[in-house]
Amino acid sequence: MARRDTARRSQLSARDALVADPVFRIAQLVALFKVALVVYVFDPTAADAFGLTKSVFSHATALVLGAGLVWLIARHGPAAVRVTPVHLAVLAVVASFALATPFALDRTIALFGTSRRYLGLDQIFDDAVLFLAFATLYGRRPDRTLAAVGLLGIGLPVCLYGLAQRAGRDIIQYLEAPGGRPIGAFGQPDTAGAFFGMLAVGAFAVAAWPWSGAPRWGRAVAVGIAVVSAALGVATGARATYVALAGGLAALGLALLVGRLALRPSFRRTIVALSVGAVVLGLGFAVVAPVFASTFGVSGESRLEIWQTATRAVAQRPLLGVGPDNFVAAYPSLHDIRSFVLTSGEYQNSTHNVFLYAATSAGLLGLVAFAGLLILTAAHGIRAASARSPDALILPVLGAYVGQGFVTITDLGLQWLPFVLAGLAAAGWPQAAGWPAAAKRAAATANLPQAITVGLAAMTLAIALSVAQFTRIEASERFGDAQALLRADRALQAVEYARRALQLDSSRAEPWALFGTALSQVGNPSAAASAFEEAARRQPWNPLYWRDLALTYIARGDVRRAVDSLRRAVAADPYDLEANDLLARMSYNAGDWQQALDAGGLAVRIDPRDVDRYEAPVRAAMQLGQWRRAEELASQAIAQKDGPHLHVLLALAYDGDGLKADSQREVDRALALDPANQEALQLRDKLRATR
Repeated sequence: MARRDTARRSQLSARDALVADPVFRIAQLVALFKVALVVYVFDPTAADAFGLTKSVFSHATALVLGAGLVWLIARHGPAAVRVTPVHLAVLAVVASFALATPFALDRTIALFGTSRRYLGLDQIFDDAVLFLAFATLYGRRPDRTLAAVGLLGIGLPVCLYGLAQRAGRDIIQYLEAPGGRPIGAFGQPDTAGAFFGMLAVGAFAVAAWPWSGAPRWGRAVAVGIAVVSAALGVATGARATYVALAGGLAALGLALLVGRLALRPSFRRTIVALSVGAVVLGLGFAVVAPVFASTFGVSGESRLEIWQTATRAVAQRPLLGVGPDNFVAAYPSLHDIRSFVLTSGEYQNSTHNVFLYAATSAGLLGLVAFAGLLILTAAHGIRAASARSPDALILPVLGAYVGQGFVTITDLGLQWLPFVLAGLAAAGWPQAAGWPAAAKRAAATANLPQAITVGLAAMTLAIALSVAQFTRIEASERFGDAQALLRADRALQAVEYARRALQLDSSRAEPWALFGTALSQVGNPSAAASAFEEAARRQPWNPLYWRDLALTYIARGDVRRAVDSLRRAVAADPYDLEANDLLARMSYNAGDWQQALDAGGLAVRIDPRDVDRYEAPVRAAMQLGQWRRAEELASQAIAQKDGPHLHVLLALAYDGDGLKADSQREVDRALALDPANQEALQLRDKLRATR
């Protein structure tokens, strides 16, 4: 007994020494500062104003925070780190993403994330550092209270900025003005709506939790934040606000019910049943939501098409998925023909579902690991609710996150939240095990000089890597300058800015393509072709770069290479409208009738409204003697937009099919629309001569 008391006193003194370390308090502030930067920062002068800026500042602060944690671990050993099941779940998430990276469709994206999203492997490591910081630095209940107050406080400036945007007083002018829909500091209403919904739930939970001991003024402030953020969420018009509120309030109701039951032995089974029921309801919503997506009009249909495409991606590569943040690379070859109508041919880079993001990024391994992380975090929230602890407030915020996560874009501005919640759960986890005995002995022998050496080395490396991060922002600013110059028809200057952007960051395809566009506009197709070739080499799954390359070959008169590039574009995306249409025209001119008919027929199937696209497939069908096919296509074109030329095409098809009377009728219709139409007059004379 005496030995146990001595060990406990030793553990407490070690913990007190950790808390007394100035680096400990600094690291606490850095952790909250990191979250604030991810929420707040953006650079309106950069081409990628929001995602890239948040990524750069997030990585920079993660490096500094990681250096602080290295110091604390080197100096205080087992007192600084306690291993919990939540730690193992985070490790499983990181490991699954790391395993998927070498096998990704696009390894650059797997490492660094898709442009404007940046949710690749490096961000998973970033999130893991954030988790470890909250798990390590907020082990005491007063510290977790400080974290809760700090996180709510971070939401206040966003609310004020959202109110200014709603009132039309935004000091920033955006290229794509959101109107009266607040976008906060996230760049789009959907993400802002999700944030405001989660903030409203968190603030209301603080005010409603009866056992927190918060003063009345504190509850009043929390209610005020909840009301304002909920109103702003509704103003965004995003469905994410509503599902966040629904999921969060349901979880809050569960926490209050569990707290009332107080975990007496007679109620344990009831609590288990309620917890299982909550999980079943969540899974049921995940299954049922796609079924009802079509009831929300075009937006719902678009979301359903994206989910189905993501599911196909996972089905093709179930174990490790297509790679971290690689949905954008899988989408072109897997989406269906509806996407052109639903999203105007836009390539989707988000699954619009956090669980499908995990599944496409790291397969079923990643999905299970991420779901396990959420379940363990929820389990701690339920346990805390049964003890009437303020730690139970983790549960409603997690419910709000999961609710919006079913329908919202996975965004860097939101993805920190589950790792922070998991960190707070790990910090309050009961009976957490320390390091293994060998690690304890190693830490016990550590002295101050050794800790200083390790800490300084870690901090020096962190600062050096952090500074290097900011070249990404400068590259994006020069990229934006080049785009603006191209829009102003100042292509020669745009070439120089695009070249500078490449010098700063040449790892991605986008700056190479912009450089090629600028070179094309100054009349240098050969150099432009080299730039587009580099872009296509880096992203062979993207048909846009193959199309751009084909256009430069056309400008050089190289038909063979142009057709080959268009074939690569169609191979990358079978439903690429422009590539199919251009391939049909060039194939017809080259005498490849079958390819012209196949590509042109698909082009008019994708977009039947543009009658100019019918010319190549109709004439190709006639060259192949497929008169009925030619008649069908020409009739379809006339149904879209009547015109004399289309009647002449149909008349030619009827004439080839031996239907002279039908051919004469179409000629008469063409002349009725345009009596002076030369091709109709010539065909009329030909038909009269062959009677």
